[in-house]
Amino acid sequence: MESTSKIFIICIMSMLSLKGYSQGCPTSGYPSFYSCSDIAQFVIDYPGCNRLPSTLRLPYGGVSNLAGFPGLAQLDSISGSLICDECDLSSLVGLENLNYVGGSVTIDEPHGTLVNLQGLNNLSYIGGGFNLYECSDLVSTNGLDNLLYIGDRIWLLDNTVLSQITGFENISHLPGQFWFDEMDAMIDLSGFDSLITIGGYVRIWDNALLNSLGGFNKIELIGGYLDIAYNDMLIQLDALDNLNTVGNDLHVRENETLDNIEGLSSLVNFNGEILVYQNSLLTNLDGIENIAADSITNLILGECDSLSICSQPNICQYLINSMGPSTINLNNSGCNSIPEITAACAAIGVDEINLGEKFSIYPNPITDATILKSEIIKSGAIVHFYNYRGDLVKSVYGLDSNQILIDRTGLSEGLYLLRIVQDNEVIGAVKIVVII
Repeated sequence: MESTSKIFIICIMSMLSLKGYSQGCPTSGYPSFYSCSDIAQFVIDYPGCNRLPSTLRLPYGGVSNLAGFPGLAQLDSISGSLICDECDLSSLVGLENLNYVGGSVTIDEPHGTLVNLQGLNNLSYIGGGFNLYECSDLVSTNGLDNLLYIGDRIWLLDNTVLSQITGFENISHLPGQFWFDEMDAMIDLSGFDSLITIGGYVRIWDNALLNSLGGFNKIELIGGYLDIAYNDMLIQLDALDNLNTVGNDLHVRENETLDNIEGLSSLVNFNGEILVYQNSLLTNLDGIENIAADSITNLILGECDSLSICSQPNICQYLINSMGPSTINLNNSGCNSIPEITAACAAIGVDEINLGEKFSIYPNPITDATILKSEIIKSGAIVHFYNYRGDLVKSVYGLDSNQILIDRTGLSEGLYLLRIVQDNEVIGAVKIVVII
């Protein structure tokens, strides 16, 4: 309810800004971007306009602050993006009245000594992404006091002294990607403690001191792939123990001190490749045991010097039944080849995996309707439909025997897992893709 209220407030704020925009603001003939030196003339030409109709580029070329551009105080919103591209600023003070940016906020390799984001204190809405690249003096994101919404991604790349992340306390759902690369002063992901879902892919790469993913403790869903790589001090993934959905590939690679991945044990909704590569201290695959074998599209286990136990039941099922491509090599004895793993599966009594009766579904993908068939379906079976988040979105009851007609009513475009329940027991699962 609280999140819904915030979005409602933002929508009202946006409508009010648009109303102001229509009263005395340019509607055509304006440039694709304004520099700060253009703003003085803008406020003369449009004295009642508080919304810049396109992008604002912050100054470079020896201008270290915004004190020389008092016209910026007239602006409370920018239709386009706010961009510092190699700007010479040492402070963003002067933008205090800004509350709305329709596009992205990007600070890319500032040449001034920008140490924080003071000046953006009233910014509440970013329609695009929030991007910080190569900010060599940025120590803190302090200054994002009122941020309520980001409409796309968060990219934090090569900010080598950034050690304090604040301002994202109200961001629980990020529609786009999350990249966290070369953040060499960060020991965890503190500052993103409110995030629950990330709609795009997540990349956590090459962070010299990162030893845990603390700060991601509430994450339940990642819509794209999850790629954790080149983090030399990362020990475990325990902060991900609420993560239940990854919409695409899972890559865990070249993390020299990672000794377990048990924090992934809640991951049940998955569809993609599993790659575990060059994690020299990892001894087993505990943590991925709840991923269904038929959700794996490719399996790569390679160059993990200590990896000797790979006989998770789902891995056994995937390999023994040749459910997809696999590459297994250069690990420790017991997990160094497909025959070694399948032999270990046999030793623990998983030498014969019963896939159960086959279910067929045609057509798939579906546009209007499809038919699910199986000899074991009886009258009274129930089919439950789960979306990529793991949410139950539809159930079909009172079905005829042997085959079930399924229509797309109530299903938006996307991937769904169908679980067939009979006599209070799940007897099978299939995936369907709904297209327009």
